[in-house]
Amino acid sequence: MPYEVVGTGMLAGAFGAVANTGPPAVICAAGVADSRCSDALAFRRERNLLQSLTHRARVSDSVLVYFSGAPVYGRATGMRLETARGAPETPYGRHKLECERLVADSGARCLILRLPNVVGSTGNPNQLIPSLVAQVARGSVVVMTEATRDLLDVDDLVAIVGALLGRGVADAVLNVASGVSTPVLRLTEDISAILGLSPTIVLVDGGDRQEFSIAMVRDLLPDYPRFHDDYPAQVLIRRVPSILRSLQERDVEGTA
Repeated sequence: MPYEVVGTGMLAGAFGAVANTGPPAVICAAGVADSRCSDALAFRRERNLLQSLTHRARVSDSVLVYFSGAPVYGRATGMRLETARGAPETPYGRHKLECERLVADSGARCLILRLPNVVGSTGNPNQLIPSLVAQVARGSVVVMTEATRDLLDVDDLVAIVGALLGRGVADAVLNVASGVSTPVLRLTEDISAILGLSPTIVLVDGGDRQEFSIAMVRDLLPDYPRFHDDYPAQVLIRRVPSILRSLQERDVEGTA
């Protein structure tokens, strides 16, 4: 049985493209995607969806893949480790941690994957890189001086998940990231250079460092990719032009 992909966004599209070649799995690529969300009804819908999907995974003896993220750690200082106690500080972070527990306690085989900033070619303005691209294109960007982020190309995520499932890894909570933490200021400068623009950059004190330990996933997956320091720049070179086109198409549709 191939992947059963649930969702309509960037992750769903990427996993859907390889669904017929994957091992048996239910890929939950749906739910609340905006980390600023505090909508109790939206959170409830995602939990209801997960209850349905965990049942489906148990019946079909498939692995349920659930995507979580950095907000479950809260404002951690230092490396984010899967063994650390979750300390979310936002409604979204508390919701994602609750969803993790729902999946883990469901009796279904599962992979709970805590992701960094996944980058594709879509222009969802609620995501970090599309937001930065949009601000650069408008000519002004607000950047927090201490903020760093880990980027992972969506195609690399799909390949890693496929490798984990292919090795039979299940019933685990894992960080899946590049392990390369880059200042958001540097990301902004790289995006500006790619687009050939010189926006005004407004620096604001503060921001958290997003640093993921990937030791656990490397132990389970010896051929886990070796991401080098220039990896984030290469992701941006590959994705920024298409992100800008997607954002421009959204603007046109919004005014139509």
